[in-house]
Amino acid sequence: RKWILDMIEKWRCNMNGSRCLLLQADAGFGKTAIAAQVCANAGDVALAIHFCRHNHSEKRDPRRMVLSLAYQISEAFPAAHATLEKLREQQHALVESKNMITLFDELLNQPLDACGSPPGHPICRPRRNSMNRRTGWRLKKQVEAYFRGLGARRGRYLIIIDALDEAEFNLKNQLLDLIASQFKELPPWIAVLITSRKEDVIEMKLKGDSVKDFVNTIVLDEDTYKNECERDVETYAHHLSSLFSDQPDVYKVLRDDKSIKLIKEKAQGSFLYLHYFKTKLSSWLGRRKDSKKFSFEQLKDLLPPGGIGGFYKEQLKRYFGEKGLDVNKATRNVIEAIICSRMPPLVTDLVYLSQVEKAEIEKILEKISGLLPSRDDNRVYIFHKSFSDWLTGNGYDRSKDDSGFKIVLGSATQLHCRFAIACATSLINSKLKDSIYESDKLALRKLGDNNLINDKCQINFSLEQAFSSILYHLIGTNLQETDLQAIAFAVLCSMSFFDSRINDLKALSSELESLKPALKDLKVVDLLLEALKYVRESVGYQRLECKPAEFYEILWQIRLLNNRDELKESLNKLLNDARNRAKSELIFSRKDYTPGVGHTSQVNNIISFQVGDNV
Repeated sequence: RKWILDMIEKWRCNMNGSRCLLLQADAGFGKTAIAAQVCANAGDVALAIHFCRHNHSEKRDPRRMVLSLAYQISEAFPAAHATLEKLREQQHALVESKNMITLFDELLNQPLDACGSPPGHPICRPRRNSMNRRTGWRLKKQVEAYFRGLGARRGRYLIIIDALDEAEFNLKNQLLDLIASQFKELPPWIAVLITSRKEDVIEMKLKGDSVKDFVNTIVLDEDTYKNECERDVETYAHHLSSLFSDQPDVYKVLRDDKSIKLIKEKAQGSFLYLHYFKTKLSSWLGRRKDSKKFSFEQLKDLLPPGGIGGFYKEQLKRYFGEKGLDVNKATRNVIEAIICSRMPPLVTDLVYLSQVEKAEIEKILEKISGLLPSRDDNRVYIFHKSFSDWLTGNGYDRSKDDSGFKIVLGSATQLHCRFAIACATSLINSKLKDSIYESDKLALRKLGDNNLINDKCQINFSLEQAFSSILYHLIGTNLQETDLQAIAFAVLCSMSFFDSRINDLKALSSELESLKPALKDLKVVDLLLEALKYVRESVGYQRLECKPAEFYEILWQIRLLNNRDELKESLNKLLNDARNRAKSELIFSRKDYTPGVGHTSQVNNIISFQVGDNV
């Protein structure tokens, strides 16, 4: 991939070029390896790097990323260390209480902005209140001294973020939102390299009007860069042969042009595939008898067709036979439960979710531990996102694949039902019972009286996981049963539910639209969608975070337009809690709703509107 490394270095050294480079490529292209190599090659110029992981909650958390980047930058600039050291003891409070914009500004933007700029680039004056003059001056001197020493390697400092697509969780990508809204505020001598798979939402957000001049996107398509990709595979094949130079028969076969052509055809440009081929070849050579020579025919047997998907299929066939999961119901249930879970599930939770005995689950996981590893925390992880995507057909054309290794989560209604019950049970057993909100207490009573909630489910998800996942799983059940509709209604009338989803209103709006047909006879979905419409029009989804008081005030104002007697008790409790939450906070009115009713503190820009005979 030297051609890509050269492309990145040329971009980094172009002080007048785009400040962010987005590299998009398919799974297995080697994006993470490229990011790591860029970091190694850049040396001290690489200020910080962050690797996102879909199955690691902290590595996809934008707050944790900001803290990590800030720490790495403080290591590069000793003068920044003292400033950030003061915040170390407040780390937990920062993560829990401050929003991402504040974190980004205090820990990254202000210290960097105070540095001024390196020689050869227009001076960026420190913001008035960004940092104290003495600390800012020291940082600026360090930056200038370092760039004077760069000589021919002068260029911009580098922040690297790998696998941005894997930061998505619960239909949202807060890390992407942070990058799209805030990273353009970084000083112009900072360059940001991002790698990601090709996903529409990333392309859309990083090509918007507000960032179009900030981001340059390069799609590393194997058709566009066919010659370069083929040369890369050929180079890797030569490298691989050199590893076995002490085994003449292997070396000779791998160096043969016919073998290299075959490897290129089978790999389809996937370096993840080549990595597994290397592992498989080493394993075969470790088992072979001395008398058995390596041949071209043996090479063909070790190379499954179809790129990385072919490798997954071969692995599963080896474990479960030609008919795949169709004749292994227990295995299918376990894999479906793992993939359906929004967080890596505990092995003990899989007993209820998959309806398979624990001993059988452990046997299954032991068999496919290479694809679904268990770790010290007793949770089961998906080793690479491409595996779950291949199984579910997300981004892979499997229309002609009848191997029995396809999973369709959309039809797994019973599985979604068990997840929804697990989420509801977790809410009942959570600290929600100590909530100060009347709506929460009533919601818990409603959930406790539900016929679907019983002692069979012993799962205790965290409150965050339960609230973030329950609507997704309820939608997956199709909500045909009245008891499932009652669970949805109870959750939607819980004030704490909206506290947990306040920074996720766009995804929440999408989920409510999906719930609307099933809950059409209840007022709650229409009312919430109306409130979210006001948020979208007056506050805007483009902002990274909506202040809770803004949403709750809108919710209460919408309540004024509805007859109280027509609303169910649960909904009235929610709206009263919304009023009590919003009325004591300072609120600036937006467009056509009035934050005047019941407020005890300052109100700005009151706009009147008619409610019956009253204004």
